Amino acid sequence: AEAAGHGLIERLVERLPRRWLQRPFLLAVRNAIRHKGRLLRTMIVLVLGTALFIGVISVRQSVNTTQADFLRYHQYDVQLNFSAAQRTARLAAIASELSDVAAVEGWGVGSALRQRPDGSSSNRYLVYGLPEATPLVDPVVQAGRWLRPEDEYAVVINATVAKDEPDLGVGDTVILDMAGRERAWTVVGIVSSDAQGPKIFMNYGDFAYTTRTVGKTNSLQVTIAHHDPRAQQAMETVLFNHFENRGVEVRNTRTTQRLNAQNGLMFDIIVGFLILMAVLLGAVGSLGLSTTMGINITERIREIGVLRAIGASNGAIRRIVLLEGLVIATVSWVVGFALSYPAAQFMASAIGIALLDMPLTFTYALPAAVIWLGVLLVLAVVASLGPARSAVTLTIREVLAYE
Repeated sequence: AEAAGHGLIERLVERLPRRWLQRPFLLAVRNAIRHKGRLLRTMIVLVLGTALFIGVISVRQSVNTTQADFLRYHQYDVQLNFSAAQRTARLAAIASELSDVAAVEGWGVGSALRQRPDGSSSNRYLVYGLPEATPLVDPVVQAGRWLRPEDEYAVVINATVAKDEPDLGVGDTVILDMAGRERAWTVVGIVSSDAQGPKIFMNYGDFAYTTRTVGKTNSLQVTIAHHDPRAQQAMETVLFNHFENRGVEVRNTRTTQRLNAQNGLMFDIIVGFLILMAVLLGAVGSLGLSTTMGINITERIREIGVLRAIGASNGAIRRIVLLEGLVIATVSWVVGFALSYPAAQFMASAIGIALLDMPLTFTYALPAAVIWLGVLLVLAVVASLGPARSAVTLTIREVLAYE
C-alpha cells in the first residue's frame, strides 16, 4: 500500500466496481501505476508510435482522396495533344474509326498572362477552353461556382492561381492577354488544384473566339469501353499510331492512370518512411515495456512469494503480469488515439502544402486505429511473456528468502 501511493489515480482505482473486475486485473492496474515516472517513460514511445502510425495511414488515405479529387479533372481515358490546332470534327471522325472508342471531346488548350492593375504581368498560366457542360471535368469548388453554358467571358481559376494572385476573388475582373489580345474576364469561381500547376478554365466558345480557333482543337480527350490501366495503355499506342498514319502530328499522349500514378509517386517515399518510423517506435516501445515489466517483477519478488504462499496459482500470477502489460498498452493506445486526429490533420496539411502548395483532402483512417490496437496488444503479450515466466518459475522459498 505504501509503495502504491495514495494519489488521485490510486483513489480512482480504489473506486472501481468489484462486481465485474476480478482481483488479478485490479492488482495489474495497481502494479502498473506503482511507479508513475517509469510508467510515463514507457508510455511515451508507445503513445508516439500510436499517434504516428494512425496519422501516417490517415495521410495515405488523404492522398487517395486527394488523388480522387484530381481525377475529377480527367474523367477520360486517353488524352492526345497535337502540335497545331486541327478541326474538331476531323479529329473526332478519325478517333471514332476505332471500335473501342466510346466517346471523344475536343478541348482548347492555350496560355495567358494576367495584366495586373499596377502594370506588371504575371507568369504564364495554362488556359483550358472546355465544351459547355462537359461531363469530363467536375472539380471541387472552393468558392463561387463552376462554369455554366450561358456564361460569357467568365473564368474559373484553380487554387494555385488564387495563391499566386491573392488579390483575385470571386466576382473580380481580371485582364488576360491571350494570343496577343487583351480582354476583361469575370472570375466566377475558385476550384481545387489537380497537382498540375496553375490553370484557368473558360467556356470553349469564348476561348475559340479569343484565340481565333473556332471549330478547332489541339487536345482530344478519348473515353474507351474499358477503363483499366492495361486497356488505356494499349489504346494510347493505337491512337498515336492511328493519327500519325492519317497525317496528324501528335505532340504527346497520356492516360489518366499514368497521371494518377505520377501524382501518387511523390507521396510514396514520404509515407513509407513515416510508416517505418512508426513501426520502429512500436518495436522500441515493446522493448521498453519488456524492460519495465522485468524491473517491476524484480521489485515485487517478495509480494509474489506472499501471493504464492496464500494460494495463488501459477496461472493467476501469469495473468497478473500479462494483464499489467496489456493495461499499459491499452492506456498508451487510448492516449495515442486521442492525439492521432490532430496529428493526422497537421501531417496531411503540412505534407500537402510542401508537395502541392495545398492541404490534402483530409480523411481519418479509423481502421488503422483498430489495427494498431491489435498490434500493441500482441506486442504487450510478447513483452510480458519473459517476465511472466520468470515470476512463475520462482519457488515460494526463493521469493520469501529474497533480500
